[in-house]
Amino acid sequence: MLTCPRTPESFEQRFERRALEVTGVRLAPGWLQRASACFPSVMRECSVASREELEALLLGDRAGATRLVERLVGEVTVKETRLFRDAPQMRLLRRVVLPEAREVGERRGTPVRLWSAGCATGEEAYSLAMLAAEEFSHSGAGAFTVVGTDISASAVAHARRGVYRHRSAALGVEEEFEPLVDRYTRTDADGATIIEPELRSQVRFAVHNLIAGPRMSGQDVVLCRNVLVYLPREAQATLVSRLWDSLHPGGWLLTGEADLLHLVCNDFERWSHPSATLYRKPLDAGTGREGGGLRG
Repeated sequence: MLTCPRTPESFEQRFERRALEVTGVRLAPGWLQRASACFPSVMRECSVASREELEALLLGDRAGATRLVERLVGEVTVKETRLFRDAPQMRLLRRVVLPEAREVGERRGTPVRLWSAGCATGEEAYSLAMLAAEEFSHSGAGAFTVVGTDISASAVAHARRGVYRHRSAALGVEEEFEPLVDRYTRTDADGATIIEPELRSQVRFAVHNLIAGPRMSGQDVVLCRNVLVYLPREAQATLVSRLWDSLHPGGWLLTGEADLLHLVCNDFERWSHPSATLYRKPLDAGTGREGGGLRG
């Protein structure tokens, strides 16, 4: 019987599989065109002279190849964000989540730990820090910590600078949050939004792979918005398990509207409000996930 020879896989197909293995992210169509814009700078950093050499490096097992894959995935998946995006969720953070977290931290005698997971260029982490700075203003220094992480090294570098030049980081901020933006940012002569140094010093940023990187722990509030929706089901389950383990019992998880956490995991209590949904790790939960009904 005659058989047709298999068509060799392209670099695009092989890298998509490698990206899924390393990061859990299923790349959207058109990713290679977006990634090509950063290839010249990556080639210079890796001291390779041709596109073919770079492709071989990305698909190989040399030291640093995994980090290079993570970087490239980050370059093509960085999401658009801005200060106080999703105002209804930010409002619940301000009125429900942070006041309770402050009381818990005071009883516990340790700082409240807040994590923006998949923070892109940092606006979400800075929004969280502004809200926390107001809520903890009378609690003394060191009452809270904010960490922002993302798989994209360039996005994290941007976040650390806290300068947003080519688009308005404060575009569309609702009136309720405008005083916070005025207090903790300034606008330069070119119209760039700049995070004030005092607030910037209260936020730490790091490059981090949510699926395969070091596990986080001891968090009171985690924002992980619009990440699950880009992952296949198996990677979603892995990430949700890691987010669960990162939280103290009673800790809060906030996701994007499209993430549909209740379809992935039924262990969190679901707190439904007219404007947004919050998820909470039960107070009687341990660190392991052992089923249980969706409550709340």
